Amino acid sequence: MPDRLVDAAGWLSRHYPGESPSRDNLRQWHELRAKVFAHIAETDRDHHHEAVALAGIERRHAELISAGTGEGIRPPARPGASHSQHETGCGDTDSTSE
Repeated sequence: MPDRLVDAAGWLSRHYPGESPSRDNLRQWHELRAKVFAHIAETDRDHHHEAVALAGIERRHAELISAGTGEGIRPPARPGASHSQHETGCGDTDSTSE
């Protein structure tokens, strides 16, 4: 599990649930993302507040999917796809990402 926010997107992309994730796999994906960001909030003090916020967003997404009301939640971009800062949940992007 990554300790820094800058490493989160790469690590999470290697744990992506697949091309067409089931509802349960998507819920588990958001739960994993919440766990990763909560961990980063404790280990990457320079990005503590951002990681806390991202963990909360991911927990909420998992709750909405569990409740059956997560229809509007867009799955994260597939690994290797071009990401914007908001989609990756990572504040550190390079100039080619948008």
